[in-house]
Amino acid sequence: MVLSHQSSLIECDAYYSFLHDTYTGPPFPLIEELLSSKGKYYDTCLFNSRNRPGTYYEYTNYNFAIGATILEIVSQQRFD
Repeated sequence: MVLSHQSSLIECDAYYSFLHDTYTGPPFPLIEELLSSKGKYYDTCLFNSRNRPGTYYEYTNYNFAIGATILEIVSQQRFD
């Protein structure tokens, strides 16, 4: 669902603030700061509450940031 744009994730100002800080670091923020309800960048605008994951298509680059983060964790190298 993440790579098919059906994850129910939405780009909004919280995501753009996170991206800005990833480009201007170090320090680089962790994806947990965006996804965790206690994170610095977290906002309910990040999630489509009207549609369950897998039931609705909405384009977002946010999905690929998550994929890149997984790749970084597994490879132990930055993906940029």
